Amino acid sequence: MPDTPRDRPAIRTDADARPTWPVRAEGAPSAVDAVRAAELPEGAPYVRIAGEPSEVRAPRRHFVRERLIDRGRVTFAGYRRRGPSEEQPREEAARTVA
Repeated sequence: MPDTPRDRPAIRTDADARPTWPVRAEGAPSAVDAVRAAELPEGAPYVRIAGEPSEVRAPRRHFVRERLIDRGRVTFAGYRRRGPSEEQPREEAARTVA
């Protein structure tokens, strides 16, 4: 979930898709509350969820367990972990040694 509106990525697509980017600074609901409120198209929708790893599991479970969408039609990817990057602790350690 983006922290501020300027962090919201712009997506252009010709697909029949409606990306949703809740923003923490705007008082966005939790990821699960946001997907619970989402309206899905009729038929067998495809769902793609991406975000901080600890935040994508619950929305995926919602779609599979509560909305009964086939798990093969729900893709989720964890990325952009909170906290320091892998490089930051190494750089700090190198400065301490030097």
